[in-house]
Amino acid sequence: MKRIKKILIPFVVFLADIFIGKRNLKASGIKIKVNLGCGLRCLPDWINIDASLTALFGSRRFGFINKLLYRLAGSSAYYSFEEFDAIIKKNELHFYDLRKGIPLLAGSADVLYTSHFLEHL
Repeated sequence: MKRIKKILIPFVVFLADIFIGKRNLKASGIKIKVNLGCGLRCLPDWINIDASLTALFGSRRFGFINKLLYRLAGSSAYYSFEEFDAIIKKNELHFYDLRKGIPLLAGSADVLYTSHFLEHL
């Protein structure tokens, strides 16, 4: 299973990058606050961006997808399924590979935040 994950996950992220590409995200609030490389540490009322399977496939409507992701992404080591599912459903989580830049118009964000992300570049 680990060998399959090592091959499958980078391939899926590669395909997502091709099909999703760079896009300009807009915040729903007045202040645009962006959490870069958030993983599952999403902040309420922020644009949370990550290049994870959870950000790519997480569903606010289809719980069965989240159950599959919970097992594949290794989140079970840190969260119960209920916590994992709630994070996905209650937050604005977007998939984007930040090695290609930030998917916002220049000067459009009021606040940028990152924690434990820069070392991955």
